[in-house]
Amino acid sequence: TLDKYKTQQSEMLPLLSRTPLRSFPTSSWWAPRRCLHGSRVSVAPVEDPSRPMWQYQKSLPRFPLPALDDTLDKYKTALKALLPEAEFNRYEEKVETFRKNQGPVIHAELAHVEERATNNWMEGYWQSMYEKLRCALPINVSPYLVLGPDPNPLQNKDQILKAASHIAAAARFTVKQRAQELTPDGTPETPMCMFQFTRMLGTTRIPEPSRDRLRVVDDSRHIIVASMNNFYKLNVLDEAGSPVPVQEIIDGLCAIKKHSQTLLSSQSHLFPVGILTTLDRNVWAGVRSELVQDQLNAASLDSIEEGIMVVCLEDNVTKDPSDIHKISLFGNGNRFFDKCLQLIVTENGEAAYNLEHTPIDGQTLFRFIYDTYNDATSSVVSDVEPSLTATNFRAPDHLAFNLSPSIQQSISNAGLAYNQFVSAVDISVLEFNDFGKSDIKTFKVSPDAFVQFCAQVAQYRTTGNLVSTYESSSTKHFSHGRTETIRSLTAEMRDAVLTFENPSASVQEKIDAIRAASNQHGAVAKASKMGEGIDRHLQGLNWTAQQMLEREGDFEMPDFFLDQNYSEFMSNKLSTSNVGGGFAGVRSFGFGAVHAEGVGLGYMINNDNLPLTLTSYTGIASKWTDNLSAALKEAHALFSSEAK
Repeated sequence: TLDKYKTQQSEMLPLLSRTPLRSFPTSSWWAPRRCLHGSRVSVAPVEDPSRPMWQYQKSLPRFPLPALDDTLDKYKTALKALLPEAEFNRYEEKVETFRKNQGPVIHAELAHVEERATNNWMEGYWQSMYEKLRCALPINVSPYLVLGPDPNPLQNKDQILKAASHIAAAARFTVKQRAQELTPDGTPETPMCMFQFTRMLGTTRIPEPSRDRLRVVDDSRHIIVASMNNFYKLNVLDEAGSPVPVQEIIDGLCAIKKHSQTLLSSQSHLFPVGILTTLDRNVWAGVRSELVQDQLNAASLDSIEEGIMVVCLEDNVTKDPSDIHKISLFGNGNRFFDKCLQLIVTENGEAAYNLEHTPIDGQTLFRFIYDTYNDATSSVVSDVEPSLTATNFRAPDHLAFNLSPSIQQSISNAGLAYNQFVSAVDISVLEFNDFGKSDIKTFKVSPDAFVQFCAQVAQYRTTGNLVSTYESSSTKHFSHGRTETIRSLTAEMRDAVLTFENPSASVQEKIDAIRAASNQHGAVAKASKMGEGIDRHLQGLNWTAQQMLEREGDFEMPDFFLDQNYSEFMSNKLSTSNVGGGFAGVRSFGFGAVHAEGVGLGYMINNDNLPLTLTSYTGIASKWTDNLSAALKEAHALFSSEAK
């Protein structure tokens, strides 16, 4: 089972260690798939420019389709940092053959897709990519963000009050989103797309054979609360669609927690249905099909899927700084990973969000947390610590399941497999407090480039190699934009690492090399944000070629895509993401490595500190973060010596 999970890791998209052929259906394969809405199919929301949320939406440009020559030239430049000269020369011949022969034909077909796309030529590809992933969602697909503390001491440490304050804030956010009254992201001069907010609340990924579907419910009034492996329905909006009083939420959470504690020897606790959402998607689709044959099970699942979000009341107390990271990334049976948003709250009040990545990206979740954290911490929901000993609680709406022996066996198998998978994941949390953005900016170096450089040094010192590096970049300033890749390992970055590690190089040579790497990193990042990166165009060409292979009997897949160097470039063995910084509501974040031999680095850049989290499957996380800490300190000392 563990080998199977590792294999799935190496096959993950969008980070593409290998791209399976014939991946997408031929019928409107490029178009965004409509979302299930109950028994109906929901259409895309009307982006009414008269509503505040959509006031800039029609002014957003379309995501560009770069010229083929431009992308191939940038691709070759990026490859030079990764490949030995002889190997580069060998593969360059295939690149040039592709440029002259099949490339223009495939690009022309992709251009037709761009012409037919309603908003964004990449949108359908991207949705298909996520929905066709067959690997388990947790760790592989779902990142997490750890919330900052509440300034109110009681609300900060009490699980019920912490959960209630954030639930109430989420309910108020839901009302604003449904009324299309959210303030648009960005500025009037550089607005950002707001579409993802219509796919965040009330959204569930439904497992189906070969390709999942999203179910979006935009009129539900309840959340789902998970406690002791049991699920409960809790209304947070009244019949008019307005938020209920926060005391009702507090009382409801107390009743749920009290009730769940009476079920510790019950079937629902011993056989947690939620653990099924950690399965391979095809396997889970089969089990779910069996599960919903029972009417009670179908009704309970329907309630879970209709919920605005899931709130997980954990029964553990965090002690080590890494505990909340492990709880947030791994989870257990007290989860429903198919749900887009899961708010996780520990017994001692630490909290985090786990995100199912298919419908939205981290920047959208960050905005949601920005609004709800500021709302939740702006007032005190109660100055009295809740007590579970009260007897006047209304009976909670418990979602029960009838579990046949076959389903029980599937749950047991899922738990065993997931525990094995989790045991293979190595996580290291680095709370780097020596300095932050304020110091780095005095070095005349981009703070993000500085961290990326130190990450490359850590990778080099830990493994002896520099590898394909992915850094996420948002393209939300395009209509229905998602992400593009910043290819951080440039030739300048490679040279800076080698110079930095060369004991014969002078201080000034090292500084000059890092600044050159920073300048090039900035240029690559800017191109990425403008939709002029490498990855999305290459992926679009690759996926288009796969469709042509399926439709046309005499079409042959280009050697350009089949070569191991394309796979290596897309392997992203060093996968990184920066969610910004300077906001007290997000303390840190992380995600699973996307390659069996790689690492996943999540980081923030605050004024005075750099929270970083690293994951791996090869047991190197602690060593890697030790090397990263050392590199950060050494680079800081290097530039500080220049100032003197």
